[in-house]
Amino acid sequence: MIDEFMHWTLLRIDVTRNTAEDTAMLRRFGLFGPPALIFYGKEGRLAPDAQLVGFVSADTFLAHLRRWNR
Repeated sequence: MIDEFMHWTLLRIDVTRNTAEDTAMLRRFGLFGPPALIFYGKEGRLAPDAQLVGFVSADTFLAHLRRWNR
């Protein structure tokens, strides 16, 4: 699975303290809370179709990464 991450830059944002900034971040991306993964395309634009919300299995996550690595 590590090879699939070679094409991505990972940024992790912790919103578990539920501060005003955390709430604003969730609202900006249309999320209710963690866990969620959002993706940006190569051109730097948000790719809402690539968003994952909630728990997904490792197999599902890997398939998702492979789909968007194309």
